[in-house]
Amino acid sequence: MANVATVFSASSRLAPQPGRARHALVIGADSLGRIPEALAEFGIDILQHLSGRNVAHARKAPALPREADLVVLLTDFLNHNAMRHYRELAQASDIPVIACRRSVCAIRQSLLHPPYVV
Repeated sequence: MANVATVFSASSRLAPQPGRARHALVIGADSLGRIPEALAEFGIDILQHLSGRNVAHARKAPALPREADLVVLLTDFLNHNAMRHYRELAQASDIPVIACRRSVCAIRQSLLHPPYVV
């Protein structure tokens, strides 16, 4: 496994900070399976998970949680409007975004091979 410090050096928001956990907002999929464990390998906790099925998720949500350091979009379970909306919210807050399939391997690859979408 790669060194966590090198994985997160691409984004100051994800740069390791002593004594502070990194948090992700995960959007898409009804269940996450082993994704929380895969994120934990990189020192990331899941702050909130939204399935993306709710029609309101594709429309205007108020804002991303302030504690979010990363937005993970699970593309095989999200419609285009919801993806675009959450990317725009993340860009406005300068939060990195990774978009990948709902698979542990895809998430690991996305975290190991920046650049993130900011």
